[in-house]
Amino acid sequence: MGATITALHTTTDATQAAMLLLLTHLLTHLLTYLLTYLLTYLLTYLLTEAFGLYPYPAGHVKDNYAMADVERAARGGGGGLDRFPALSRVRGAATTLRAGEVLYLPRYHWHLVRQVGRGRQNVSLNCWVGGKGNDAFNEQAAQAAQAAQAAQAAMPAEARPEQLDEPVGLEGAGEEVAGEEGAGEEGAWGAEVFEAWLRRDGAVALTAFKAGRLAEAIAARACGGNTALGGELLTDIAAGEDRGWPPTSKPHRIARRIRAQLGALLGSQAAAAALLRALTQDGRLHPGLSDASGDDGIVSWDG
Repeated sequence: MGATITALHTTTDATQAAMLLLLTHLLTHLLTYLLTYLLTYLLTYLLTEAFGLYPYPAGHVKDNYAMADVERAARGGGGGLDRFPALSRVRGAATTLRAGEVLYLPRYHWHLVRQVGRGRQNVSLNCWVGGKGNDAFNEQAAQAAQAAQAAQAAMPAEARPEQLDEPVGLEGAGEEVAGEEGAGEEGAWGAEVFEAWLRRDGAVALTAFKAGRLAEAIAARACGGNTALGGELLTDIAAGEDRGWPPTSKPHRIARRIRAQLGALLGSQAAAAALLRALTQDGRLHPGLSDASGDDGIVSWDG
């Protein structure tokens, strides 16, 4: 069966964002958004833009939402670009759905939905199909842990990371990681270089996003399940403070553990360091930005 395709109006240059589909059948992927009455405005972002939207930390009750309020930022209100400066570099696409139209939204696309016409009612239907797609990443994470273990074997026993009960993948647990920090590589990537790298390959962006979630989970687990302390630990590591920690101390071992697994997942310590800075930018994890905005213009993702 056929489908008429109308490209979205984009807020930037060419984008790979979702397309508006007038469908005669249901697509068998994650989300379709069917509008049955009146108008709905919808704004969507690729996963490549995730870090500029400041996601809530892993484990937060809203961890599939963005902290940044994109509508408030567009109006120039408080809690906008002054609080979330990376939002100014985010690229998105917008459209208006009309009665009878369907939006096919692939897994891990961020989206904001707003009814058009104050005081008017509409009816919409969402349909989620398929799983979260974590199996492939968990296999990557396990391979990264094995690569880090190989690096650990060459280290003096007193400098090896101690045993921790930590996840290997997003749904796994239990293997050690270790490795050196790759000194000299970290200063090569600024925020915009990292963002451009993510935009070149959606698969890389997905790996980086999930690797960031994994790093947050590992840090929290290492701090006894305390996500706030885990966020503070990652913030210190991203700032390079771990280089001054005693090599045999537990925080230094945890830092080396996190850097090693991220480096193996992303292919270099430069990419790992850039990811850590993106995760912790502007106080996202410490002191925290969770209460920086309301719910009016909050973007969410499904995955």
